[in-house]
Amino acid sequence: MDEVHKIQPLLAHEGQIIFAEGDRSNGVMYFIFSGEVEISKEGFGVLRTLAQGHFFGEMALIRAMPRTASAKVISAGAKLGKIDHKTFAWLSKSNPTFLANLIGVVAKRAARALKRAADLEDDV
Repeated sequence: MDEVHKIQPLLAHEGQIIFAEGDRSNGVMYFIFSGEVEISKEGFGVLRTLAQGHFFGEMALIRAMPRTASAKVISAGAKLGKIDHKTFAWLSKSNPTFLANLIGVVAKRAARALKRAADLEDDV
């Protein structure tokens, strides 16, 4: 893996906001190597808590749109890996399993969001 394709490390502390809902996309997604990150959305509260082996922020690579949720470190610290467009493209081409797994998780998250929205409509 050459310099262009490296996952950039990010050490984060408890309470650190990795990105906030509405922030402009920076074209970066994150993998969690250690620690826990809470994903929340205004009006919904905490959507999920992610730990080692999970990723978040992938929509910034798929679509150039503002962040749709906030990500905050809730453990004493977290070691994250930042993946930009070039690294994402390289990983997708060199490791089709990576891309298949990512698409699967994104599809599950989209289905969960649609269900949550439908449940809210039922409550109205």
